[in-house]
Amino acid sequence: MTQDNTIMPDESHAEVSAETDTQTLNKIIEEAKAESEKNLAGWKRTQADLENLKKRFEQERSDIIAFGNSSLWKKLLPVIDDFDRAFGSLPPDIADNTWAKGIELIYQKLQGVMAAEGLRMIETTGKHFDPKLHDAYCQQEGPEGIVITEVEKGYLYKGEVLRPAKVTVGNGIENSGLKCDTDTDLTE
Repeated sequence: MTQDNTIMPDESHAEVSAETDTQTLNKIIEEAKAESEKNLAGWKRTQADLENLKKRFEQERSDIIAFGNSSLWKKLLPVIDDFDRAFGSLPPDIADNTWAKGIELIYQKLQGVMAAEGLRMIETTGKHFDPKLHDAYCQQEGPEGIVITEVEKGYLYKGEVLRPAKVTVGNGIENSGLKCDTDTDLTE
């Protein structure tokens, strides 16, 4: 006791109390850091999820547009076939006509648009028959498994088969006399 009858705290008691306060504060700081790291990790996961969601939505949007475009191209293929047939049967006496040349230029522009949009013809004649790209219309004499003639053009849209090419395929027998009727109208 002191002269004014007040009790002085023991110095060792003060040191223990300060040490306990420091330990408590350190524990609170560590818990706050852990909570902060947990929140940061959660925020980063959420941010990554958001970015993945944006990418997925963009991919789905792109797929929907591609599907819509492929549907449109499928509807336009018969028109393109008609152009090919028209130019294939153009009488020689009007082939140099300016009107016919103008229509041919329009068709060439259409082919340019087709190429720019990712639509391209499937190669056929002289190639090995590929059931993923070709639809065998019939077999005829010729080298086995080789496309002899193209009956109807096939198309790829952005690397995917939009319409397989209808082809005649060699049967491996030369001079068999087997011929296909390629005059049949395939649009029926």
